[in-house]
Amino acid sequence: MLVVHLSRWNRNIVSIVCLLAITVADSCTSTPPQSAEDSTGPCRVKSLTLINADTDLPISGYDPVKDGAEFNIAKLPTRNLNLLANIAPRDCARHVDFSCAGSNITSSDATAPFTRFGDSTSFFTGGVDYFGYPMKPDKCALEITPYGREGAGATLTLHYEVVDQR
Repeated sequence: MLVVHLSRWNRNIVSIVCLLAITVADSCTSTPPQSAEDSTGPCRVKSLTLINADTDLPISGYDPVKDGAEFNIAKLPTRNLNLLANIAPRDCARHVDFSCAGSNITSSDATAPFTRFGDSTSFFTGGVDYFGYPMKPDKCALEITPYGREGAGATLTLHYEVVDQR
């Protein structure tokens, strides 16, 4: 929130600064437009994206991650990976829980973007730095649950396997 107290001598300067700040913020965000079906309804996980934590970009072929996906870490561009939960409607979630069914590996993210292994967002640019996690060969039935104002939304369960085959 920006609070500005204006006086006669600085009103034009503040207007220019505010316009410049809004222009920079708009050009730094890369949020895709939301379709009409994603802008209403109960809070849910629409899909999951595999992120290259070195470049902070989705990995081709894993946006979205399909149920039953195999991540061959020997053939991916990095071993520093993260998983991004794509939530719809976009601003419905207060936090998202990630749990690998049958194990004690759980995590919770209380700020968007909602990721399994964490991230930080730059206050100045709005850019996201995804934290990398070196995944090891394993199978997971990942349960992802968004929590909004009304409580828990629909849980998405997505199965994947991490392999290391050269």
